Amino acid sequence: MIRSYGGTAVRIHNIFADENGDTHFRDIDIDMIEHGPDGSTSGRLPATGI
Repeated sequence: MIRSYGGTAVRIHNIFADENGDTHFRDIDIDMIEHGPDGSTSGRLPATGI
């Protein structure tokens, strides 16, 4: 994970397998929307599991 030092985004390097079992890489940029004394957080994102 690479943080933007402007405090506005986080880049996640995502590894996943498709329906054929082939592995892929992608970068996902997450906007940080809440900033407070404890740090920054993103908004909620859809998920199918943890």
